[in-house]
Amino acid sequence: MRKFVFVLLLLVACVSVVACGGGTNNAPSNTSGGGGGGGGMDQSTPEGLIALMTAALANVDADKASSYFVEEDRAAMKANFTKAKDSGIVSIQAKFTNLKVTGDEATADMELPGKDKEGKEKMAGPSKQVKMVKKDGKWWSKK
Repeated sequence: MRKFVFVLLLLVACVSVVACGGGTNNAPSNTSGGGGGGGGMDQSTPEGLIALMTAALANVDADKASSYFVEEDRAAMKANFTKAKDSGIVSIQAKFTNLKVTGDEATADMELPGKDKEGKEKMAGPSKQVKMVKKDGKWWSKK
């Protein structure tokens, strides 16, 4: 069952990335930001980074989700994701909108609605603007 859910989430993320490819870099989207060229599930584009983070957050995988942050922010972000999981959240349906890319920096608005074991909605964190930066050819999230 777990494998099925992972494959399903991966499929949804991939479809979202493909569906939003092309266009301007500020188009709203659920898992990618409609960037020039699409992006896949890797860190070569902001859209790819968003897809990876969305997949990691879906399972509240603190290790994986925090690994997409710049090194100096990883420990703090892992603690935040672990706190969300410890509070009973079992899934987070991260929503990213309004992606804006300027050179090697990008921002997107993020909401973190989550669900507990009973399927009740529970916010995993406050809505906020996510900052991203390109370093050594890869995109990373910043606090």
